[in-house]
Amino acid sequence: MLRHARVDLAGIPAAVDPRIVELLSLRLPPTDAAARLSVQCTGRAAAVMPAGATIVDEAGVSARRSEDSITVHDDAGSMEAVVNAGRIDVHGDLSGRLCRAGLTYALAFALAEFDVMVLHAAAITREDCTLLLLAPSGGGKTTSAVGARRAGWQVLSDDAVAVRLANPGARSSVVLASGLARRFAVPPEIASPSSTPLGGDARGRRAEEVGCLPGQFTLSGLVVITRGSEAALTRAGEGSQRASLRHLLDASWAVSDAESVRRLLP
Repeated sequence: MLRHARVDLAGIPAAVDPRIVELLSLRLPPTDAAARLSVQCTGRAAAVMPAGATIVDEAGVSARRSEDSITVHDDAGSMEAVVNAGRIDVHGDLSGRLCRAGLTYALAFALAEFDVMVLHAAAITREDCTLLLLAPSGGGKTTSAVGARRAGWQVLSDDAVAVRLANPGARSSVVLASGLARRFAVPPEIASPSSTPLGGDARGRRAEEVGCLPGQFTLSGLVVITRGSEAALTRAGEGSQRASLRHLLDASWAVSDAESVRRLLP
């Protein structure tokens, strides 16, 4: 039996199957604390998608909520991840094209139980400034993160970032950001010579290993990347709260309503 990696997952001590660590290219700091979240591969085949309310149905991945769990499937039916009370059980084939996306959704649902919000975003940091880069798929998150890295910033992640309050319940609390670092999928026009073809990618992107920075960092602001105009920068505590909520909802992997965002990040 493979020994689980004991890691700090956005401030939550977790025991994660090394096959999941490798598949998602996770770069997480180790921890000696007792695990509050367990992620394991069972070796069992994926089952038929169970009945329940559909909460995700996009990008070839589906998720349904039953009375006591959330089940994530890829549309090929080869992979299944069941999220239930601090535990993710992964069944089926981990080699499928959509397995990474399905597992990221499962992690997002599991971390939401601990008041951690996983965003489809990039994050960069330099000195005392940490920024979230928000854009839709294909909107320039990776390109911006690679450009920032070449300009001297350090990258937390180009695709999945976890955010949480440092002191929940306090009158004022900073927001901490940490990257769920994965192998970059880089547009070919900016890929380095050491990159390799990313099989089955419709956008022709290339896989590139980037030294993402582990740990948690105080969030300074949001950068919303738009096409055809300059990026909009919102410093923490400034700008329209409604606009910030909309951008966070658009980027969230698991949270779909404004009240949940206000609870996690009031």
